[in-house]
Amino acid sequence: MEETIKKIINYAVWAPSGDNSQPWKFSLKGNQVSIFNLPEKDNPFLNFEQKGSYIAHGSLLENMNIIASNFGYKMDINLFPNESNRDLVAICTFEKTITEQDPLYDYILKRCTNRKPYENKSLSSDQFNNILISSKEVGYGKVVLIEEKEKMTKIATALSAMDQIALEESYLHELFFKDIVWTEIEEKNKKSGLYLKTLELPLPIQYLFRVLKYWSVTKILNKIGFSKFAAKGNAQIYSKASALGVILVPNNTSKDYINAGRLMQRVWLKITKMDLSLQPVAGLLFLAQRVFVNKASDLSNEHINLTKDSYGKIKNIFKVNNETIAMLFRVGYGGEPSARSSRKEAIIKTQ
Repeated sequence: MEETIKKIINYAVWAPSGDNSQPWKFSLKGNQVSIFNLPEKDNPFLNFEQKGSYIAHGSLLENMNIIASNFGYKMDINLFPNESNRDLVAICTFEKTITEQDPLYDYILKRCTNRKPYENKSLSSDQFNNILISSKEVGYGKVVLIEEKEKMTKIATALSAMDQIALEESYLHELFFKDIVWTEIEEKNKKSGLYLKTLELPLPIQYLFRVLKYWSVTKILNKIGFSKFAAKGNAQIYSKASALGVILVPNNTSKDYINAGRLMQRVWLKITKMDLSLQPVAGLLFLAQRVFVNKASDLSNEHINLTKDSYGKIKNIFKVNNETIAMLFRVGYGGEPSARSSRKEAIIKTQ
């Protein structure tokens, strides 16, 4: 059984994570797997209270659940079983059962982020409804999609505030460029980080990025409006989609974010199965988490107010009341991405 569970884990780690940080390790004993979060892996400023990493763990768990059924196992998940050790995210227990082929199994390796501009083409009603019912399949949360072009443009502009802030705050600038993987050789060796080619930048901008990594250069360019120009360009990309969507959860707890990750992964796999593309655009959401509890002293007052205003616009357009926006994404017809990120082999300690 242990060898089969190792296979399940190594397939499951093709789940998405912030900047491909892969913030997990595993301990295997018999039919039980303990899954641990690695807090140092993801962006320390945007990964507020590890919520970004918890979404990644939720995606991992959804993968494991799908894969287990294909291997003839039922998986029971116990979230945060030890209050004194919050890095222990879950203990999963596997029991032998009837083998069932999950239709999403074949799309776990095919799923990826696609940051290209998408075609000006609407989702079919079947595609739209198939995405929405994902919450019922997971048994948690809610998916909301917006297709109206005017609303998508407003949301995209609000989202692009994160890009402006990231280029105007030295701390965020440093964190962003620190995670970039510049070459294919480096990507294949490192198997983590934000691979430059996955950003889908035109070749001249790729070369510009090698200069922008120096804060002194970016700071000078910002004086002539570079940060606002870049944000406007990204807003145009975000708005080029069939729909913009959010994952809503009832509260703002660690378990909510785990379950949001499970729902997000199921949506993403279904979208992949439909030959559609998806890009998560969640930086502003996580920045807002920090801002609203007054733990963003590193930001200027201008950027704090911009974050609050932009988040408020997104919340109003999606008509969110007391729920939490855990994730935001765009979906559409993007074609084949220019590159995909690799994964490390899972760290599995056998007891």
